[in-house]
Amino acid sequence: MPEEIPYGQYTHIIFSFATINPSTFKVSAGHPQTEYMMRRTYSIKFVQADIKIWVALGGWSFNNLGPTQTTFSDIASSAANTNIFLDSLAQMMNKYRFDGVDIDWEYPAAEDRHGRPEDYKNIVTFMTKLNLRMKDTKKGISMVLPTSYRYLQNFDIKALESQVDWFNIMSYDEHGSWDIDNESTGPWVNSHTNMTDIQSALDLLWRNDIDPRKVTMGMAFYGRSFTLTDPACSALGCRVSSGGNPGKTSGMVGVLLHAEIQEIIAEKNLTAVLDRVGAVKTVSWDNQWVSFDDAETWRLKADIARSQCIESFMVWAMSQDDRERTNIIGLNQALGRKEPLFPNFTIIEEQPVVARPMVAPELCRWSGCYEGCPSGFKAVPHDGYDEVIMDASVCYGDSAPHRGVSIFCCPSEYMIPSCTWRGHKNSGKCSPGCNSGETEVGSRRLGCRKNHQSACCTWSPMWDRTIAATVDDGYEVKPVSFNQQPLV
Repeated sequence: MPEEIPYGQYTHIIFSFATINPSTFKVSAGHPQTEYMMRRTYSIKFVQADIKIWVALGGWSFNNLGPTQTTFSDIASSAANTNIFLDSLAQMMNKYRFDGVDIDWEYPAAEDRHGRPEDYKNIVTFMTKLNLRMKDTKKGISMVLPTSYRYLQNFDIKALESQVDWFNIMSYDEHGSWDIDNESTGPWVNSHTNMTDIQSALDLLWRNDIDPRKVTMGMAFYGRSFTLTDPACSALGCRVSSGGNPGKTSGMVGVLLHAEIQEIIAEKNLTAVLDRVGAVKTVSWDNQWVSFDDAETWRLKADIARSQCIESFMVWAMSQDDRERTNIIGLNQALGRKEPLFPNFTIIEEQPVVARPMVAPELCRWSGCYEGCPSGFKAVPHDGYDEVIMDASVCYGDSAPHRGVSIFCCPSEYMIPSCTWRGHKNSGKCSPGCNSGETEVGSRRLGCRKNHQSACCTWSPMWDRTIAATVDDGYEVKPVSFNQQPLV
């Protein structure tokens, strides 16, 4: 949920995924719940104004057998289809106020991924046109790259380098249950984020003279597990028979979230083994085996990456972190990023309103649950009511009569907008959205069994500068986090 995104821990968030209609080649949210989350997520900007919200297109399942299996190939092979795609993408990004787009084509020219040989050249033409369109609209552009040479060889990475702001390297899922029936890998224990395999992929980039400042290295918030053929043999190279048992929360064969792994370690009094060469940890119990990362291995990986001038890091995925944000906090500490300081909100006395310029929305923000507006800010009144625009639903774990509330605050030096809540229905089926001439600045679930109410404020030309955010739609929010360079 947008309200659960930790302040200051991420610099970029990639909303994963919007979709592409395989018949019309137009981009859309694809599902009402996705659109709902896209509209809702912009509220992140009112707490962390400098965060960037991008949208991803594609993903592994997009190229699976089905209606969209050749959609990217169909778009890239036709100038007319590309133009339709670009027009609809620009409209969608403006509608939901995305700051950039991430192309996750898995994978061009790969026969087993429904690619075509001509994809190798067509993707360069496609990305060139996309880059021009994004520059025209002052939006960013990134592209996902695999670490496997099997798929990476089908990207003309040198030609593509100049068409993206950065590459997102998926330096995870190096190994998994899919290896078992693969002749080139086989049914053997191996770590899915081991630095040996990752380095081989990075070396391919360096041999093609790719600028490391355009490389964002991926980190995982989950582990890959196996069921051992012989419980007594759990070292690298031992035989496995299948993916590991599903976790209580993740529910997927061969996958365990970091929180699930730590729970197993605690319950069974296990000791993880550090592989310093691979910069990864492993642990085994009964006939189960899993590899994973933590602050220690992230630090090892970051040191190796930085020795090659990589300064940007991303994670898959924000939604896989625990409620205490153990993973992102640990990763940022490993990267040496300073703990972000939440704005100092304090109660201030009401000040008389005088004629001033209308405030721009990015200057306003929602307060913390138990804090009033910060010094220099003023609570925005609820038009027609003896109260301010506020929301208690985001203050998890609180109970009446001392339940905390988040207050919508704007700088006192500007003219405060006229704001109200819209969309409430007595039936509980709320209808979000604002009237013509208004801008939506927040949302709440109060009194809504379906959808949400919208906080709507009087429109002014300055409000065109609002930058919206977006959130998880039930798929994944793929965050980006970087140190000095933008991270994805």
